This record gives sequence, C-alpha cells and structure tokens, in this order.
Amino acid sequence: MSDVLKRRAFALMLATALAIPAEGIRQRAYFDPPGILTVCRGHTGADVDPRKFYTVAECDALLSADMRRAVALEPGEKVVFSWIVWPDKATADASHAKIMDDPRAADFGEMPFDGKRMIFGGFQSVVDVNNACLKSRLATSTA
Repeated sequence: MSDVLKRRAFALMLATALAIPAEGIRQRAYFDPPGILTVCRGHTGADVDPRKFYTVAECDALLSADMRRAVALEPGEKVVFSWIVWPDKATADASHAKIMDDPRAADFGEMPFDGKRMIFGGFQSVVDVNNACLKSRLATSTA
C-alpha cells in the first residue's frame, strides 16, 4: 500500500472513529474543526454539496463507498467493521500477550484476509463522548 493510500486510510479511520460516535449523522454539510467541508458520518471530498440535504440512505452509501475505497475492496470481497473495547490499556496489553502466547494460535495457518489492507487504531481516546454523556447522566440522576 502506498504512503498516500495509507495516509488516506488512516484519515478515513480517524474520521469515522470520531464522526460516528461524536457527530452521529449530519445530513447538511458543515465545516469540521480543521475547516474541511464534511457531511453525513464524516464524508469529505469534492462531491460534498453545501446546499444539499442528504438522506440517511445517501449517507449510508457515502460511508459504504468510503470504507470500500479505504481498503481497496476488490470484486467478491466484503468489508468487515469490528472493534474491541478494553476497560484500560493494562487489560488490553495483558489480553494481547495471552492471545499471542496461546498455542492454539499456531493452528490457525494462513491469515484468511490480506492484513496489509487492515485498518486499526490505537488505545488512546481522542474524544470520549459516551463517557462524558454517562458522567453527565449519573451526576443528574444522583442530584
């Protein structure tokens, strides 16, 4: 994968990670904090029309197309989107070490997909909207 494609994939992954939980779906174009015209679930590009109201179906189609481009999807392939939420970094690190040391992992053979096209993120949160919402709700309910 070229450096340009890697940067684009990382940008898409980061935009998706931030846009879906933090922004949800915005059906009218807006400028995100860096000043990039954005719509729906973090879609950017020359095709964003600042005058248009996007339907949910159009937003779904944009996200689907963005994901397919990010992984260079080929005919007959599917995009799988998944994640693991760990309570803290120590638990994540310990779990990862146990998985790597598990002798059953040697029996898996070849990877069933092209790992070079996999997009993944790290542990550090950039925005934790859900946690802020939960703290707010807890503070309100106990007051």
